[in-house]
Amino acid sequence: MSQDKELLKKLALAEARGEGVLGQALVIRSVLNRQEAIKSGANFNTRSTNIRDIVYAPNQYEPVGDSRNSIDQSFSAAQLSSAEKAYQLALNPAELQRRIESDGVSATNARGLVLSTGFDSLGGQGRSNAVTYRGHTFTDNINNFGVTGDSIYTESNSRYSAADAERDQEAAKLQAENERNAVAPKDKIEVSNPKELSQEALRSANAINDQVDVVNKLIKDNEGTDYDQ
Repeated sequence: MSQDKELLKKLALAEARGEGVLGQALVIRSVLNRQEAIKSGANFNTRSTNIRDIVYAPNQYEPVGDSRNSIDQSFSAAQLSSAEKAYQLALNPAELQRRIESDGVSATNARGLVLSTGFDSLGGQGRSNAVTYRGHTFTDNINNFGVTGDSIYTESNSRYSAADAERDQEAAKLQAENERNAVAPKDKIEVSNPKELSQEALRSANAINDQVDVVNKLIKDNEGTDYDQ
């Protein structure tokens, strides 16, 4: 799953890094749609439903064989961050459609974009259901392959929920780790019978407790900051 995700992010960046999160999300969504179409018997130069096999199928995605704009090129942290947002958005077709409509695309065309199984930068080359968005024309609606659009929205919403759950689990682990590593308030030295201590020992105990007060104040003042560790 993690390898599939990273591959899809790299494909999106190679194909559409200049087209923002929405353009990248549509690239990823089209590959996921293609996977569902193959499950229903479609052939995109592969009948494998493995994401890597789909991406590397012959003559399907230009960055696979283009040394000038390779899928294996290095991308910046900012670009990878954008692709991560695109990946998460691609898992939620309803939200992706809403965002595209907010960008001025009609509801019909936005749905067509979300349900495409292919794209090119040449105007669709006469393929069916062509809808152009930014630098790409998205084509071949998944309905053409015996898969209903509604099923894509339903299935993908469940995927999105699973992704949310995974992120929540990771966040919970991180929080627990931070709590384990957090600095705890220090306890003062309790002097039960001060009269039994020498003046020197009593002064030392009081000095230590004064320092404990300082440390505990620092801990309290820095709660929730980068220094709270």
